[in-house]
Amino acid sequence: MGYLPSLCLLLVLLGAVDFGSCQVNSRIVGGEDAAPGDWPWQVSIWYNNDHACGGSVIANKWVLSAAHCFPLDHSWSDYDVKAGAFQLGVPEQSVQSSKIDNVKIQPQYSQDSSSSADLALVSLVTALTFNKYIQPVYLPSANTQFPVGMKCKVTGWGNIRQGESLSGSKTLQVGQVTLIGRNTCNCLYHIKPSATTLGSIEQGMICAGSAAGSVDACQGDSGGPLSCPANNKWYQVGVVSWGDECGAPNRPGVYIMTSTYANWIKGIVPEAQMEDVAVDYPSQPENDSGCTGADGVFYPNGAPIYLVTFATLPLYWLTTYLLTNC
Repeated sequence: MGYLPSLCLLLVLLGAVDFGSCQVNSRIVGGEDAAPGDWPWQVSIWYNNDHACGGSVIANKWVLSAAHCFPLDHSWSDYDVKAGAFQLGVPEQSVQSSKIDNVKIQPQYSQDSSSSADLALVSLVTALTFNKYIQPVYLPSANTQFPVGMKCKVTGWGNIRQGESLSGSKTLQVGQVTLIGRNTCNCLYHIKPSATTLGSIEQGMICAGSAAGSVDACQGDSGGPLSCPANNKWYQVGVVSWGDECGAPNRPGVYIMTSTYANWIKGIVPEAQMEDVAVDYPSQPENDSGCTGADGVFYPNGAPIYLVTFATLPLYWLTTYLLTNC
């Protein structure tokens, strides 16, 4: 069974966590079927012949995804990247597949401590041929900020609710989410924190969703894109990273901001389409003193939160392991 699944089973038997808490990360909850060709940068990353994570095309031989989708004990030869896919349960002529040549993990990322810098650049063995179903996404430069309150889209083939996978033809799902500031997101995660709450929302992370929940990424969406519109283009603002359950109240999805790591991305993939973006959208001011929860109650800042420490590292290992469907 392996160390992490065994640990999860032990924690469940001891009553330390429930079964749902052992399956924390990525899919689209509360989304709807996408249309063919609408999100041509979206890819499906398969591990051992099954969909495990999402990703996005940024060049003809490069895909951007999440670092936790590539644990150290996994062999790259067991992965396949499928671009141009729309329905994973139906054979499609538009799909182009490639094995992985190399994976560049963001140097600040550590599988042992936190989900900060949870990014991976995936080099493909076979170059992609761009067409209407496969196109690279635009990336914002390091100088670009997308305002709080902006409406964006998250896409993927992950679970449609906690513990329930996408079924049937497995059509790509898309959900509309609202960008949430770090202060507000940190405050929301302070509301009734559980023992499995990963920790604070750090620099380089951005949240999207709402206090009420309902629309969110889930298990199987990790590494996929958070795309925002500006100047008649779509820009990948974030990479699906982590969250506490799926679509739960006061637990918006947490994404890694691509602009924070723009220089690292451009240094490895100079052909990536990266632009300074002037976003014409009014930013919603944050309340520095607290936030309003899903129950309509105002919660002041300063409540204790369960931080990731040495004693909680096994729970984080468990989270990242199960997020990649390993």
